[in-house]
Amino acid sequence: MQNQNQEILAIIILGALLALLLIGFIVAMLFIYQKKQHQHKKDLVVMEEEYDQQILRVQFEIQEAVLAEISHKLHDALKNNIISIASSISAISMKLEKKLISNEEVTKKLKSLSADLMIVKEEIRLTSHSLSADRISQVGLIDAIKFEIKKIIKDHSIIINSNINETANYFFKQEESVYLFRIFQESIGNILAHAHATEINILINLENQNIFLLKISDNGIGFNFSEKTKNKLAGIGLSGMQKRALQIGANFKLNSQPNIGTIIQIELPLTLSSKNNLKDEHEPKAKYSFN
Repeated sequence: MQNQNQEILAIIILGALLALLLIGFIVAMLFIYQKKQHQHKKDLVVMEEEYDQQILRVQFEIQEAVLAEISHKLHDALKNNIISIASSISAISMKLEKKLISNEEVTKKLKSLSADLMIVKEEIRLTSHSLSADRISQVGLIDAIKFEIKKIIKDHSIIINSNINETANYFFKQEESVYLFRIFQESIGNILAHAHATEINILINLENQNIFLLKISDNGIGFNFSEKTKNKLAGIGLSGMQKRALQIGANFKLNSQPNIGTIIQIELPLTLSSKNNLKDEHEPKAKYSFN
């Protein structure tokens, strides 16, 4: 009887020890779980901070790129004309002082200078429209691109084949239309400046009802992407396009081969208005009113 009681007591003690071990194990697992959860939250905070910092850096770099673009455009479009007009005014002034020019000649030259100033005014207007984010949003991405194509054909001897689906229902947020247009401008600018191309092909369409597709290809000299990006200055334009695409959630693809040409493709998932009632974000139907 005593042996039986001892066995029962031993079983109870063993059971109690096992229960304590189980409780200890559960407490330890809960402690580890909470610790991991806490660390996970800390990691998420760090990741969010890093992401926010990355976005701020991207925004800053894009702003700097836009300012450089403005400077470049104003320099190219206006410098030579303004120097020429200033030189003409200076020459007229010197001739008037020495009485080497008649009033009729002065009037004739001033009319010519007035016409030159109107050309400068038009260049400023076109540059302003090309750079204005508000204007791009007002007229819509499609018309802005069509306007840019017209301007390029006017200013450069290059063939542009455009296949633009103007009837599709595009729904852009403001920053999406602006950034897509900037990517388009940067792509075309690179082709004109570096590709030595004679032909550019532009495709705009809506794939699978909600994927906006912008594809730009040329028949230029192409380049080696890895070698290009090693050169910091040469890679700025490509980096700017990639970062703009990143900031609006677009997929950026670039394929280039020496002596064959370059293809740039942008794919952006669009929010359907039926889901979010984004009436005010509907792309204006193309009407070519970029005046």
